Amino acid sequence: MIMCRQDFIHHQELHRVWKIEASIKDTTRNIYSKWVFYIDEDSWKISIVDLYDDKNLLWRVSEAHQLQYAVGDTNFVSAEIYHDLMAERYLALLSNEIKEPIVFEQQSSRKDFSLGVYAMWLIINKYL
Repeated sequence: MIMCRQDFIHHQELHRVWKIEASIKDTTRNIYSKWVFYIDEDSWKISIVDLYDDKNLLWRVSEAHQLQYAVGDTNFVSAEIYHDLMAERYLALLSNEIKEPIVFEQQSSRKDFSLGVYAMWLIINKYL
C-alpha cells in the first residue's frame, strides 16, 4: 500500500482533541455513511477526519497539520494530506512551500469578493 510516510512527519506534541461522530440519515444519500472528526482543543480546527463507506469500512482519511505563526499570532494549516485507503493513493497540499509570506492582517473590502460571495454574506448576516 502506498501511503504518506508517517515517520517523516514531525508531530511536535500531543494535543487533546474532541471526537465528533456524524452519520447519514436513512432518508438521504451520500458517498460516505459516517464521518469522525477530531478537533484540536487548542485551535478548534479539525485535525483529522475519518470517512467511512456504505459498508461502514474506513475509506478515506484527511489530516490537517497545523503551525502556530508568530506573525498574526494565529494557528494555521501548513499541510493537508488526503489518504484514499481503497485506491492506495494520497494527495499532499503543502502551504509551507509558498514563496511569498502569508499576510494575516490584510484588510479587505466588499469589492474584493464576487457577487455570489457577497450575496451569501448578506443572507448569513440577515440583510436579505
